[in-house]
Amino acid sequence: MASDYDDRDDDSDDRDDDRDRRRNRDEPDDHTLVERARRKIATPALLLILAGALGFVIELGALGLSIAAPTLFYDMMVDFIKNQPKSPQQQKQLKDMEDQKEGMLLNSPINIASILVGACVNALTVIGGIKMRSASGYGLSMAGSIAAIIPMGGCCCVTLPFGIWTLVALMNPDVKAGFDASKRLAAGLTDRD
Repeated sequence: MASDYDDRDDDSDDRDDDRDRRRNRDEPDDHTLVERARRKIATPALLLILAGALGFVIELGALGLSIAAPTLFYDMMVDFIKNQPKSPQQQKQLKDMEDQKEGMLLNSPINIASILVGACVNALTVIGGIKMRSASGYGLSMAGSIAAIIPMGGCCCVTLPFGIWTLVALMNPDVKAGFDASKRLAAGLTDRD
């Protein structure tokens, strides 16, 4: 008695199962993905932290200077003008400097606000670098990289290249996968959907 059952259907199902098992075996686990990402971002993240910390220290120094010697730049400019040969133009420059004195004070509200904003930008850069180095907090890592690019006080010429470098590194698919795996591991999820 002949059956209508076709053995070829079973073979194709078995091949599909084998292919799925092989694909799952070839896929790295979450710990491996996180380690790959950490290796790729370790150097740029460390340099971002160092540059942000340097900028933050410079901002704190500027704040201290604005409190301890608020007329420093004004006094330096007046001394420079006074050391020039005597002339009618020198007297005019000294008068102009006297008129601009209020704007040159380091403890003016605009200068203090600028210093505080620069300190916050540099602090965000450091925090972003720390989060990036640990491959956790992709959003904060991106924010720290972008903050490094903002030309705001401190050490913006030093942080700019590291901000660009870390942005490029964060856009790498392996790094993104590592951050996703880190999030899954932190949430206690073991299998990927």
